[in-house]
Amino acid sequence: MRRTAGSQAGAALIVGLILLMVMTVLGITGMSRAILDMHMADNTRQAQYAFEAAQSAIDTELVNPNPITFTGAEAPGTVVRTLDPDYAFPAEMDPPLATATAQTVFRSEADMAPGSGWEAGTMTALHFEIDANGRSAQRGAHSEQLAGFYVMAPK
Repeated sequence: MRRTAGSQAGAALIVGLILLMVMTVLGITGMSRAILDMHMADNTRQAQYAFEAAQSAIDTELVNPNPITFTGAEAPGTVVRTLDPDYAFPAEMDPPLATATAQTVFRSEADMAPGSGWEAGTMTALHFEIDANGRSAQRGAHSEQLAGFYVMAPK
């Protein structure tokens, strides 16, 4: 039996339009996924900037040439030094990718352990913590870092 051209009229057009619609949906889905991946990568990069700014602020505070003002009468939790001005990361960029603040806080005082190389009862260990908070400039990603150290001082 022979089919005529009239009985197939429009079938190719409908199949073509359905295939085009499926390909369009796949393309839009792929683009949405790519855009989401780009946003996630940028968020990770901004979080890294905030982390690096906080770590750099800790390093800056540790090598700060200004001595910690400590009388011995401070209660645990007393802020003894604040990084001023806020740390810009990286320092040579204007505007910076991130900024950070840092505070050095007195935590406790303890006697040096016997046999630590000092005469018993002559030295004390002053324990401090540096609390640094980094924030990226673009998306406001936040990173809080805490570092502890102690200073040996005469009793």
